[in-house]
Amino acid sequence: MEDHVEGSSADVQEDLSRECKRLMRAYEVAHLYYEEGMSQREIAHKLGLGYNSRISQFLKIARDEKIVRIKVEPPNCKIVEESNKEIEKLEKELTEKFKLASVLLVKNDEKGNDTTEIHHQVHQKMGIVLGAKKLKEIIEVMPNLHIGVTGGEAVFKSIKSVCDSFSTKLPYQAKIRSLVGNASFRAGEPTTHGVNFVDGDDVAKLLASIYKTPEVITVNYPIACGKEFLSASISEEENKRIFDEFLDTLFWSENSPLRIPQVAVVGIGALHQDHRYFQLDGEIASPDVKPIENELNELKHSVQDIENRTGYIVVGIWCLRLFYVEPPGGLEIKEEEKRRIKDLIKTVNERLIAVDDNRLSLVNLIVAIGGGPKEHLAVWGALQKMNEKKKDKRLIDVLCTDEMAAKKLIAWYDQDQIAAKY
Repeated sequence: MEDHVEGSSADVQEDLSRECKRLMRAYEVAHLYYEEGMSQREIAHKLGLGYNSRISQFLKIARDEKIVRIKVEPPNCKIVEESNKEIEKLEKELTEKFKLASVLLVKNDEKGNDTTEIHHQVHQKMGIVLGAKKLKEIIEVMPNLHIGVTGGEAVFKSIKSVCDSFSTKLPYQAKIRSLVGNASFRAGEPTTHGVNFVDGDDVAKLLASIYKTPEVITVNYPIACGKEFLSASISEEENKRIFDEFLDTLFWSENSPLRIPQVAVVGIGALHQDHRYFQLDGEIASPDVKPIENELNELKHSVQDIENRTGYIVVGIWCLRLFYVEPPGGLEIKEEEKRRIKDLIKTVNERLIAVDDNRLSLVNLIVAIGGGPKEHLAVWGALQKMNEKKKDKRLIDVLCTDEMAAKKLIAWYDQDQIAAKY
């Protein structure tokens, strides 16, 4: 009888231990899923559980055992309505002040203090909004569309959003072309934030996937030209002429109207250390940009120094071409420092295989996307670009950015208007 009692006690202890382990595993899974934001597949891989169905079982246990308590509350419709009205007001004001065709804004409700992570979250939201609203509408009303695209995170997200919105292939003969050479980030390997920096050629191929009979025109060249385009035996002017003729052939010119796209989707960026020109350690990311490595590294250090002093990134990126942006609010940059940055930008741009402003000004509709805490000043600079062929018109027609950027753009515009009066 005593042996029977002792055996039962051991069995009970073993059952309690097993139950405790089961509940602790449910807690661990619930923590990773609800608090760390990991997917079920990622959790299964991390914990070595093998397949996703077991994760679902542990999540159910966590809810049943009150390890997780889910509370569902109805939305405060008044707050949502007021927020939407504020967004619409900002869109209208931005459209009128900068004389744009339309503006699409996303709300800034990101959490956390990681600027880089917030930046990627904003790009994700902008891509979804631009793709689902504007680009889908353009594709539907222009069946045999001729469209050009750049690469980069925000443009890629917008094109992916468009592709996800079509369940069947469109029976049109669209023409899709890349507007920039390739600057691959280690052949598309993700950063620590899981973002793949996709080249323009890849984005063009992705957009082509929604059509039955598309014509895809890729660049198939690295972003920066090397010795094959430059000759020491001829003058700098002759080298430039030969290179310009090559770009005319690769893209278009006034003399080749059939090659000019009707629409261009262009990303706005800034030359920060997380840009795809650089690796995670801040060094040059790819042999595709090797010919401009020295200039980019010098620019990076100059830009970081100014950012530390002013809080602004003064070099913007447009079609992977660089441009200088004067900081707002009377913040002064030494003339010598500014001149050196502009000289470096000129040297870099002269080596880039990418569409320039002159060629872009021949496009009927230019859709620009840029935002996030690192790109506000770059968006401001891009909005200063004027159409070379229509002197009273901005180069950008449709802008997609974030709410915070919109407020800054309007404030900077008002400051400029006041300063112009005195």
